[in-house]
Amino acid sequence: MASTSPQTVFLSPLDQYMPRIYIRLFLIFETNDPHRAAHRLKVGLQRLGLLLPFIKGHVSISDSMPEGHGRTAIRWSEAEDEDIAFREIPNPPNPECISLPSFAKLKDEGAPLHYFDPSFCPLPSSLAKPLNAPVLVASYTVIEGGLVLGLCVHHNVMDGTGTVGLIRSWADCTRLEMERLSLETLFPDANEPLHRAERLEMATTTGGTSQGTTARRLSLQELLDKNSPDYSVIPKPKATPSASDAAAITTTKAPVTAQSAAISRGQGSKLFAFDVSKLEAAKEGLLMQWMTSSSLGAEWLTTNSILCAVMWSCITRIRSARIKREGGMEMIDESPIAPRFGFAIDGRRRLGDAFSARKQPYLGNIVIVGLAALPLSDVTDAAALAPSASATSSASSGISRLSPLVHEFASAIRRVTPGRVGEVLALADRVPDVTEISPSWNPVGKLDLALTSWANMPLYSCDFGDALGKPEFMRVPVARRDGLIVVLPRKREGTGNDRIEVIIDLIEEDRAALEEDEICNSWLVS
Repeated sequence: MASTSPQTVFLSPLDQYMPRIYIRLFLIFETNDPHRAAHRLKVGLQRLGLLLPFIKGHVSISDSMPEGHGRTAIRWSEAEDEDIAFREIPNPPNPECISLPSFAKLKDEGAPLHYFDPSFCPLPSSLAKPLNAPVLVASYTVIEGGLVLGLCVHHNVMDGTGTVGLIRSWADCTRLEMERLSLETLFPDANEPLHRAERLEMATTTGGTSQGTTARRLSLQELLDKNSPDYSVIPKPKATPSASDAAAITTTKAPVTAQSAAISRGQGSKLFAFDVSKLEAAKEGLLMQWMTSSSLGAEWLTTNSILCAVMWSCITRIRSARIKREGGMEMIDESPIAPRFGFAIDGRRRLGDAFSARKQPYLGNIVIVGLAALPLSDVTDAAALAPSASATSSASSGISRLSPLVHEFASAIRRVTPGRVGEVLALADRVPDVTEISPSWNPVGKLDLALTSWANMPLYSCDFGDALGKPEFMRVPVARRDGLIVVLPRKREGTGNDRIEVIIDLIEEDRAALEEDEICNSWLVS
């Protein structure tokens, strides 16, 4: 039961790691009565606020509190907080923005990203004054034959998995009456932020997780040494986190350097649809070699890891060729450069059923940084053949070249144990300002890449009832960040699992080259 008195609490150490921005996304629905659908959404959101009152609260930076060290805190009050803001955004929102077309046209075109301008979001990615920032704000835009739902969730309160859990709960509140909600569903803990730090501490220091217990006795340098090169400390002053649209859903934050800030080329996102059947065929083709040469079991060879390996190879080949042409990397062929592929790992499964159970999801951040790094030639040569050719080529020149990349991803994920999570928790306690801890790679203007994945999140199964049904598309605002990859949720119902949609953001020259690249195109849906 939710507490009725005002509550103020520091968010957990893992919440503190997240950039002080909003996760922003759009859900596109088909409906013949969008105004009725909007009313039902508003009623459902009001119910959700009653069941989870902290989502009506606000986030602030607690510099004024002696123990705060610039950390974020959340405050909510059932008696004082107003309902979550839910407003209509016109189509178009301003004269400079193009209008969203009809639902039929969006569906026919595959909902391309250029329609989804940030102006359709109820909030910018980051606020100029981050004090008293709302946890959750929502909006809707009416289109012919449909409705576009906009959602902004404060990243210090929830990660992507938590956001999808929240959306599922909102769908339940929209579909079901209050009396049925208590009988047919179990919601997240109404006072979850009060207990997050304690729950994480218990999960990482009990049940044989001696690594987590030991972490509490390690110094800052010892913790950094154990978690190098994934994390590093960058003392202030440092640049303000980018307000880019893509950063609104990424669960990592890369420091903005003078070199990256100097890049003035045009940037933008492109939506690629990868063919699942080709990725799965490659996985099957690699399985025999994997079982005989890898120290990891078959469960670590996944469709998503094949996808990441293909993207890493194709993008790095294009970027390195362009940098070499410009003379930015002398003797690149002989250089010991190791391109890095940073990605966010959801630690819920590593902490047991209490954090991964569907019936009462944990909404807070449990994001651990993973890093893959290999010599440049190993990365660029990995996807040197089209998937059809790879299936029949010899082991030395075919699909087996992807194996080292896949192994790097699997090894990074395997490292995420309760003890490792405990070390990351302890690291946050060792620094005066937790915002000084950042991932140790920088994709902007270099060869590094950063990925966040929604692929296995059940967003498309969220059922809002007869007024809306399930979302047809999930999209994010148009992005402007070089080197960022976002894997969108997979639609697993009634589609034959035929595609994985991926947003790739690169400088204009590299993006155009990737669109024309024969190898990359050979992995896409025809």
